[in-house]
Order: sequence, then C-alpha cells, then structure tokens
Amino acid sequence: MTKKYKNKLKNPIPQVEMVKEPEKKSVSKINFLPYAILFILSLLLYGNTLKNDYVLDDVVVITQNEFTKKGFAGISEIFSYDTFTGYLGKQKKLVAGGRYRPLSVATFAVEYQFFGKMPWFSHVINLLLYAGIVLLLYKIFDNLFRQRFMATYKWYLSPAFFVALLYLFHPIHTEAVANIKGRDELMTFLGALIAMWYSIKYVETKNLLNLVYIFIAFFLGLLSKENTITFLAIIPLTLYFFTQSKLKQILIALAPALLASVVFLIIRQTIIGGFSDGTTDNLINNAFAEANTSQRYGTVFYTFLVYLK
Repeated sequence: MTKKYKNKLKNPIPQVEMVKEPEKKSVSKINFLPYAILFILSLLLYGNTLKNDYVLDDVVVITQNEFTKKGFAGISEIFSYDTFTGYLGKQKKLVAGGRYRPLSVATFAVEYQFFGKMPWFSHVINLLLYAGIVLLLYKIFDNLFRQRFMATYKWYLSPAFFVALLYLFHPIHTEAVANIKGRDELMTFLGALIAMWYSIKYVETKNLLNLVYIFIAFFLGLLSKENTITFLAIIPLTLYFFTQSKLKQILIALAPALLASVVFLIIRQTIIGGFSDGTTDNLINNAFAEANTSQRYGTVFYTFLVYLK
C-alpha cells in the first residue's frame, strides 16, 4: 500500500453536518403560570363584589333605562340616541356635550333579556373583563420587554409582571370594577389594549389582517366610551420607543385606529351633535344644577386642593 493511500485513510474526508432550522415557538412552550396567578389574584381581589346590588349610577343605564329593560328590542334605540335618553327621555340637551356609549349599555340589554335584574351576573362580567385586561396588559409588556432582557429574563422579576400587578392592585380601578355602570371604562380600555396588541403584531409580522383587527378593536372601544381615542397617541409612542419599527410602519399601524376614530366621530355627530352643546338640571348628571356661581367655584377649588393633598 502506497504512502499516499495510507495518508488518505488516516485523514478521511469530514462529513458535512446538516444545519437544523430553528424551531418555531410552539404554544406548549408558553408559560401559563403568570397568567394563572394574575387571573386568580383578580378573582380573589374583586370576588367580594359579586354580592353587591345595584347602586345609584345603575339607574341611568340599567334599572330605570327604558331601552335596556326592553332587552333585544331596545338595542336599536340604544344605538340611535344619546346614552342617557333611555333614562331621561327623548329630550334635547340631556347632558353637556352629550354621551354616545351604546356598546356597554347594549350588553346590559342582553343581560336583561336573559336574566332580568340579576346584579351578581353583571358583577361577574365586570370581574372577567378586568381579569382579561390584567392578562392582556401582562402579555403586551411581556412581548415588549422579553427581547431586551432575553438572557436574564425571569417572568416573576420582569417589568411586565410588575406592571400587571401594579394595575391589578391599584385602588383607582375599584369603582370601575365594583360599579356595574363602570363597565364602559373596562370595555374602552380593553378595546384600546387589543388594538395596541395587534399594532405590535403588525409591525412584527407585517400581516395586513392585523390592521383589520386594529380597526375593529379600536372602534368597539370607542363605542364603549370615548377614552379609547387617547390611544391615538399611546400606540405610536409605544411602537416608537419599544420596537425597532420604522416610521412608515408605525403610521400604517396607526391608520386603522385613526380611521375608526373618524367613523365614530361622524356617527356621534350625526346622532347627538357636537361636544359643547347641552345641559341638564338633573342632579345625578350635573352636580352644579342647583348651585350658584360662588358655590360652583368654591367646590372646584376645594376639590382641586383635595387632589393636591
């Protein structure tokens, strides 16, 4: 055997290793523990509200609202008039600026259709909405922060979990959850958060279907309460500071929310008019109805000082 041939045997040709494609993240790898903890804490924190009855605010949208008490038959009227019309009647100038928040009131009509006056069930819905907000809030912040702290990321020490806990336990949300009428606050924020989530997913995946979801979520949030419109600023700022998105992609993600706002404002203007017209002498809807000028300004300044304490 020649020397050259022996060298070939001693130094065989190395085998080429196949490069494996990175595994796609499966649903099974999602850590459900933080979601379970947050959900259980939500139930424990506000579970005591289930025994509560209706309160003063509920007469406006539930117990003394003629549209709500019609059940399904009243839904078309709920969407056709000012939110307080079912309670105050079809008169003009119900409340300064008017109110058009039909979606949350429509949910009360659906409940009334099936259960009549059953406050505990309405409290259950509010509690589940709040728990859903907490979970979605964690999901959004977990998505935004995980990439930055991937090497040392532990969910129980993460900013996302801290933010969710802070929101969950903050006492400022008590009224929105414990008061059935406060559902409009919960629904408007949930709609805004869903729009935020799909905005993030759009800039990550460029999937145009996410733009449709943004429009739907934002529009439904606006139909619950006008507060959703503040996310026209929050969404682009979040995408700018927490993602690597280019300005063009941020503007594209914002477009459906902007369109939803325009559509909502047109509908609102058509049904109840502008934001500045209207007044009422009903004490529930106008705390200054029977106050003179000095009493009004005195109350305003005193309240301002209380907030500064």
